[in-house]
Amino acid sequence: MELDRSLSGKLLAEDTEGFRSVFQVDVRSYRSDNITRVGNFGESAAVTEYTTIGRLEFPTFSDLLFFEAFSASLTALGQRSYFGQYEIDSSDSTDDSLRNLDYEFRSVTVGGQGRLTSEWKIDLSVEYDELVDFRSHKKLYHAAVSSFSFGRDYSVFGRGSVELDVVAEYALTKMYQPYEVPGVFDDAGDNLRTALNLSLVQPLDSGNRFYLTPSASMMRTAYTKPTSTGRIDYMLQVELAAIYRVMPWLYLRTFTNYQDKSANEKARSLLADYAEYNNWDAGLGLGVSLSF
Repeated sequence: MELDRSLSGKLLAEDTEGFRSVFQVDVRSYRSDNITRVGNFGESAAVTEYTTIGRLEFPTFSDLLFFEAFSASLTALGQRSYFGQYEIDSSDSTDDSLRNLDYEFRSVTVGGQGRLTSEWKIDLSVEYDELVDFRSHKKLYHAAVSSFSFGRDYSVFGRGSVELDVVAEYALTKMYQPYEVPGVFDDAGDNLRTALNLSLVQPLDSGNRFYLTPSASMMRTAYTKPTSTGRIDYMLQVELAAIYRVMPWLYLRTFTNYQDKSANEKARSLLADYAEYNNWDAGLGLGVSLSF
């Protein structure tokens, strides 16, 4: 669920006169057909994911520098994922070894979004991330990430909105111990990621309770640490999702997404069978989004 497209009654990017806080909890259950992200003979398994997000939005400033409007925010995110606890399909694995994939991800972000008179938006942020093995309480890696993006929204199909943006992120990372599956997280060294993202939010009913939310992104990640210098990963991801707002603060979500990862020769030499893969995810989610 994209935090800047809240289902609590209004978009988070709307101008506000004072401080505003948002609290969001999301639970997802889905099936992944290549849980170990390998090029051949991947096995399927079910995943349960719990995500909690808190966001504090500061008052919006008008006519600040070259921005028509500018707003800052502080966001904290925590996510736990559990693998292979149950079967969704009879072919899904529930082997005890899948517990080694379980993780907790934490993130704190300070950011700002400025809207230009031309309707283009510029986002700036600084973020701290860490990945933890919550059973042993050991940190796997952490990263400091600076991000810049620009994009704009276009009105389509009456009440629909298409968002197009280009993103550049640079991550300074430190690995304490590798994650069980190489290449899933960008933990192998400092890296520069660039991405092109396209998403649609289209209401399907007059009461704005049922939404179609497809999206697509293309990403390139280039590593700059000595042992990984020259490694480049490419990721194409396409998702089709639908959201039904049961109440202003409660929503159901169904989704399916496809990931296609490819890599250059340096990445293939480092990651072997984990350098390139295809994967399908499909599942359901239940969420609560409150604003104050």
